[in-house]
Amino acid sequence: MFLKEDLAIRTKDYNKAKEEYLDLLKQNGFADTQEFKFFLTDQDTLDEWDKKIQDYIIEKKSVAKNLERLEKLTANKSKPQIENMKNIVSELEAKITQLEKQSALLNERKNRLETLVKRVCEEQRLLKELIRKYDSYYSFGTTLRGDKGISLRRYVLGVMLTSVTVEANRLLKNVHGGRYQLCRTLEGSGRTRKAGLELEVFDGYSGEKRGVAGLSGGEKFLVSLALSLGLSSVVQAQSGGIKIDTMFIDEGFGSLDSSSIADAMNILASVKGSKRLVGIISHVQLLKETIESSITVQKDRNGSTLLINN
Repeated sequence: MFLKEDLAIRTKDYNKAKEEYLDLLKQNGFADTQEFKFFLTDQDTLDEWDKKIQDYIIEKKSVAKNLERLEKLTANKSKPQIENMKNIVSELEAKITQLEKQSALLNERKNRLETLVKRVCEEQRLLKELIRKYDSYYSFGTTLRGDKGISLRRYVLGVMLTSVTVEANRLLKNVHGGRYQLCRTLEGSGRTRKAGLELEVFDGYSGEKRGVAGLSGGEKFLVSLALSLGLSSVVQAQSGGIKIDTMFIDEGFGSLDSSSIADAMNILASVKGSKRLVGIISHVQLLKETIESSITVQKDRNGSTLLINN
């Protein structure tokens, strides 16, 4: 009897629980137990969901604390004007855009200036090289001109004059018993300072040197004659291929006495054997008598006549 009553009670509780179960299924949108089982999840998934829920709860508490802190910080403070801030941000962005454009232009200008600086540096290098060459050429030119001494041309002329003087002195040994000898002076005179290109006369009688301006007219002629012949000899000797076969002397003998004429003829006699011809144009009778070969010009009303004497 007791078991029957207990079974009835349990059966009644079962049916009640079943009805409640089915009501819960319907309340939660499940048609039957089969559909409910389809949505059941395994334990691992449930654990994962539980963990997410716990994380959410923790994060929610943290956010709540931050929110509380921010509420305290913003208490009694006015709400910012968002629209005004947006306008300010827009203006700042516009300024940034403009500054970026200016920066790009400045960078471009900087690049151009750097290129210009490189070109200027290269031109300066070339200019320095040109200045160095100019200084070298200028120094060479001043040396040639003799700005700080004797020029190259004057030096060469001095060497030539020495050779001419030596040859002239060889001829002057036949003049006045070799009394006069020419020598170069190493001191310049006047504005041009032709150092080494002027001559002095050494007088063997007095043992002193004096300027050629102190010679008499006849002596100057003899010295000039010796220099002319000496110059012709030096030119032929030092300038290969150049020959001076003929020389004419126009006048100059009229100022000579008979002794000087004899000295002049002795100088001219040195030309003999050198295959050179010396022509003398003069009215001096003594020369006509002394020179074997001559051409005499005679004038009359009908013109001039040439007489060849050989």
